[in-house]
Amino acid sequence: MTELSVSALRGSRNGSLTVVISGELDTATVPRFAALTAGYAEARIRRLVMDVSGLAFADVAGLRALDAFRAQARQRGITVVMCGVSRQLGRLMAICGPGNPGNPGNPRSPRLPVPVA
Repeated sequence: MTELSVSALRGSRNGSLTVVISGELDTATVPRFAALTAGYAEARIRRLVMDVSGLAFADVAGLRALDAFRAQARQRGITVVMCGVSRQLGRLMAICGPGNPGNPGNPRSPRLPVPVA
């Protein structure tokens, strides 16, 4: 298991902030991610860059945490850019990301039959 690490680098111009996320973002580390990123989306910035190139693993809980972080920034009018997306994370986002049919929170998500006992 690779420990989760989050660091922030303020850009010298345009009011930007780069948040570098590395390690594993999963059910066990989501609370730490939330604690480490608290306040970043509230900073006086216009652009937030999420660098996930060092993210070794993410599960659905980790993806939801990334989405919540992005949504929080967007609600404050901050432009959000994600860079360094691995093949694994990109595939998870394509399947389970917001607006995609595989996302259980999406009303267009296919409903699986419920077994009747």
